Amino acid sequence: MLLLVHDLGGIHFVQSNHLRHSVRSTARCIALGLLATTGLSVAVPGMALAQSNLAYDIPAGPLPAALNQLARQARIELIYDAPLTQGVSTSGIRGSFSPLEALSRLLAGTGLTFRKSGANTYTLERAPQVAADTVQLGVLRVGAGGVTGRSSRAGAGSFGDGTDTGDLAYTSPQSSSYITRDEIERNRGFQPSDMFRGTPGVLSGDARNSGALDVNIRGMQGMGRVPVVIDGSQQSTTVYRGYSGVASRSYVDPDMIGGVEVLKGPTSGVEGVGSVGGVVSMRTIGVQDILLPGKTFGVRVRGGFNTNTRGAPEAYTQGGLRASMIGKYKTGCNYACGPLDVVPDFDNVNQLGNPRGLNRPSWLKPTDGNGSIAVAKSWDWIDLLGAVTYRNTGNYFAGKSGNAPHLTYTQSTTTLPFLGWEEYYTTVGYGSGLNRFRAGEEVLNTSSENLSFLAKVTIRPADGHALELAYMKFQSWFGEAMPSSIIRGDGALQAPMSRVDVDTYTARYKWKPESDLIELKINASRTELDNRIRTAYDFSSISPDLKYIDPYDGRTHRHGVDISNRSLVNGPWGDLTVNLGASFSHDNTYAIPGAKLESAARDGWRREWSAFGDIEYLPVSFLKFNGALRYTTFKSHDRKLSRRWYPLERVWSDYYHLNQQAGGWAPIGSITMIPRSWLQVYARYGEALRLPSLFEAVTGFSANPIDAIKPERARNWEFGVNVSKDGLFWPGDAVRMKLAYFNNEAKNYITRGVGSTFADPDEAVRNIDMARFKGYEGTFEYRAGPARLSLFATHYTKAEYCDWVRKGTSTRPLPAEYECNGGFRGSYGRNHVPPEWAGGGSVELDLMQERLNLFARVTYTGRRPSESIAVPGAIEVIEWNPYTLVDASARFKLNEHVRFELTADNLLDKYYMDALTLGLMASPGRTIRGGVTFNF
Repeated sequence: MLLLVHDLGGIHFVQSNHLRHSVRSTARCIALGLLATTGLSVAVPGMALAQSNLAYDIPAGPLPAALNQLARQARIELIYDAPLTQGVSTSGIRGSFSPLEALSRLLAGTGLTFRKSGANTYTLERAPQVAADTVQLGVLRVGAGGVTGRSSRAGAGSFGDGTDTGDLAYTSPQSSSYITRDEIERNRGFQPSDMFRGTPGVLSGDARNSGALDVNIRGMQGMGRVPVVIDGSQQSTTVYRGYSGVASRSYVDPDMIGGVEVLKGPTSGVEGVGSVGGVVSMRTIGVQDILLPGKTFGVRVRGGFNTNTRGAPEAYTQGGLRASMIGKYKTGCNYACGPLDVVPDFDNVNQLGNPRGLNRPSWLKPTDGNGSIAVAKSWDWIDLLGAVTYRNTGNYFAGKSGNAPHLTYTQSTTTLPFLGWEEYYTTVGYGSGLNRFRAGEEVLNTSSENLSFLAKVTIRPADGHALELAYMKFQSWFGEAMPSSIIRGDGALQAPMSRVDVDTYTARYKWKPESDLIELKINASRTELDNRIRTAYDFSSISPDLKYIDPYDGRTHRHGVDISNRSLVNGPWGDLTVNLGASFSHDNTYAIPGAKLESAARDGWRREWSAFGDIEYLPVSFLKFNGALRYTTFKSHDRKLSRRWYPLERVWSDYYHLNQQAGGWAPIGSITMIPRSWLQVYARYGEALRLPSLFEAVTGFSANPIDAIKPERARNWEFGVNVSKDGLFWPGDAVRMKLAYFNNEAKNYITRGVGSTFADPDEAVRNIDMARFKGYEGTFEYRAGPARLSLFATHYTKAEYCDWVRKGTSTRPLPAEYECNGGFRGSYGRNHVPPEWAGGGSVELDLMQERLNLFARVTYTGRRPSESIAVPGAIEVIEWNPYTLVDASARFKLNEHVRFELTADNLLDKYYMDALTLGLMASPGRTIRGGVTFNF
């Protein structure tokens, strides 16, 4: 069915043709345009001014759900920017109408209109009095089969693509998740990593340190395996974490983010370079997030508070279970022993640490605050946005219920022959183990103070053209705890504030004329990141004065550019979408001049080029093919001079600058069968080529490449079933479900260390044979009227690393044996293994005509897979106990200008430690957050 809409002064002239694949002649188009211009309506052979009417019964409620139902029934496609419809309701329709009349009635009073943007396709936008010629900077495509894709799968997040309302996950031949702006605000928590709470298959490593993201998707983490892209720009830095390895950090202020899409597995498009794990694509807030319907100027002011914190104490303040107090009761007496007049009460663990840390405030007492202001103005040809946010959060307190540490001991009397006196020997263990911090204790180095700025201008110089220029500043002063500093020496110690500064510049251009053959995007970006990390160490159990601060300062600059074009071709042989593009990036890292450890920092550059093409082909309504092909190449240069020791020859090599280069192809393909309009079955195979990151390609402290590193190649199989059905039991309800099996293998996996060999020490960066993660993932949603029930679960059947390992220490050559385990000696991957089981569910209610929203969620996180226990080695493997968390929130919309919200994180005050943590740091206990938002 071909639908054409001509807009003249807000009046729509509609023609229709039931021949879906008919070819429009140029003369016919010109004639119709002239007729529309003169306001005349005439019948054209083969076309009718009124389509056959259909009976509609779409209830009042959220506009996105109503649009989805209309698109399915009318068999048309709708394209719109998701934030346009967020929080917008429709009065619904009932009766017999043509599809376009039904659409017009559905949009009545919403401040939105529509225009034709392709065969059988319409784009929703603000009503003409607001921005008649707005070029949408990101779209959602809704069709007869539900949400079927977007304007460009290859440009996830590009040009502000927030993508969808969440339905895309249930109609795509690839696992994905979408986090709306409201969900980000609900999940804000203490660190940005909390925004992924409830997202299946997604975690963030080292979540309670520094306030940065280190995203793990299905076991793949770090070194660019999961690019975090913000408005088309990437920024990340790899930070040394001592005996726990490294962390690949991306810094972001969730208050500046308007939506997040997570694509799992190898991904095509400009953002999918090196995505062996997937892509996290974020868009910053835009004018559409600030302006009220029908308004051209808007101001949003927000203020909030949270509980369960206290301002960070002075540097060198002690916390946690003290080694100096526990050590002298351990077998062997550690460093110093003396006669014990009184045996301590080991049932009272609180006496073995600083009593200051147990002074937890009342759970209802506000202890910290935050605020933001955003101003937006829209004209017909230009949009302006400015925003600033500030958040100050002190050290949080751990929960009190559950598996808090407790001590067990045995006591015996013996004589120390070398001292000549009788003394108690007491063996002390941590019963629940895994942590130094006591129940309800202040967790040191978890505070943060963030200040962010965003300025954005979007210019539409002519129909179909848009240019966006933006600058974002992120500053954070935060507590930093080296994981090893908590368990070494005398334990946890408050450090001075570390600091990170991130400046991001983006320029993006889009051209979308009336032709379906052109949707051109050109993006350029530059990111400047400075890290100043301060870690405190406490060895006062050895010497009272042995406390010090270890600084690490580094600087990383990255700039990049990409170009892509999307074309749609409709013909009698089917519908074809083609996307072509290329990208270039340059990374440069070096120590901040004058830094104490300047000689240990990495110093080099890396350049990467990539070109891709992907297609989507629908030959018939029940079958869809997707395919993509990418070529990537890179070069790197180490500015430092290197030498290598050859043990068999017992000589050093000459000094040289390490240069590396490599490249290769990576294909993706999928087939989707659609036996019913609401049911899809798909199979997908995808490869991704990850070339060595800058950290892996140049030398520095902790790990050095031993030779040219081979590219890491992901090979991912996914088989899935999508269900997206409206009206399951009665009109107005809906079911969404996705079940997927995934098999992810990364051949030539790049990591540090494998085992003992004479030539290759544990600290070397090298390739191992593979990393492999297999499992199942499922999500389910049921929506009925004001209620929504959501369930999700992820189960890993295999999580391991495999390679040939040299055995023995004296014979040459060493015998080799193929091993698979949870991580080799010295390998960073040892702490990337996700829990074997994770899942949860939530219930959401919209009451009082959607003025009151109530939400409750339960999440469960299990243990590390039993067969993936890592072998002993230089990297400390951090275990965690399974934990179940309950969160709840309420939002009340007083009117369109004022909204209140109240959230309880960890409502039951559970004591737990996050999965994939790198240090023995308890996670936040019960925390109440409240806020108010004013929109004018």
